[in-house]
Amino acid sequence: LILKSHGTLGPAPCALTCVGTTGTTDTVWYGGAGHIGATVDISECGFTSKPVVTVSLNSPGGAAASQMAGSSSVYDVSKDSFSVYLTGIILTSYFQSTYVPSPSDAGRWGWSVNWWAAGFNC
Repeated sequence: LILKSHGTLGPAPCALTCVGTTGTTDTVWYGGAGHIGATVDISECGFTSKPVVTVSLNSPGGAAASQMAGSSSVYDVSKDSFSVYLTGIILTSYFQSTYVPSPSDAGRWGWSVNWWAAGFNC
């Protein structure tokens, strides 16, 4: 149950949780190599103000989506949409690649955005 969202108290009966995915064949990726993004429409949830949003990047194609910088960050959140931006592989002692994603790579590998949003509908 949400009692406070972005510093604003809301009435408990109006608390709403909405979840979804953009789908492996439906996600529209834009940008260029090393800076790709997707905007997710959450308008059908019916939020009346900006919700709290959590995301994860799904990669059924086997590419290292979980190691992409930005794979769990959200930007430009509004009551109707939010965006995610990916900038490339996070270097680790195990993974030393300098790969940068492109929109066509994300589409080819079936990357999608799984999301969870919590806010208020009144």
